[in-house]
Amino acid sequence: MIGVEKEFYNLDGLVAVSGDSLRYGWQIYDTLYGFDIKGNLVPRLATSLTVSSDARVFTYKLRPNVKFHNGATLTSRDVKASLDHILDPRSKSTRRPFFAPVVESVETPDPLTVVFKLKAPDGAFANKIAGYLYIVPADYLASLPMGV
Repeated sequence: MIGVEKEFYNLDGLVAVSGDSLRYGWQIYDTLYGFDIKGNLVPRLATSLTVSSDARVFTYKLRPNVKFHNGATLTSRDVKASLDHILDPRSKSTRRPFFAPVVESVETPDPLTVVFKLKAPDGAFANKIAGYLYIVPADYLASLPMGV
């Protein structure tokens, strides 16, 4: 149970527009990395992050055998679909401005690796991934009316 002082704007964690929507999202969804109590980046769904020397390629290795609530196993496809959902203007995601200007592409070379390629270096990109990219099953996102 989650107690909040007002109603949610919506229940799509990748579109959330209110503080309350963000607070419930942190209780339901997880991210590749998150923040510890001191504000340091720490692994969550990922086990490691490698940043290229030019700070334009961010490679995350996913934790193996992570299961979603529906029993599906987390793969890089889910990470890509989650970001694609945010980037799609039809989703009206309030998180789109954090990613659309900087993300050039997302690659999934294998089920446990996701590679974000940026248009230009972005010193806050890892923080954006940790703060705004909840990971949702790709099949669920594809089932939405707008699909992805």
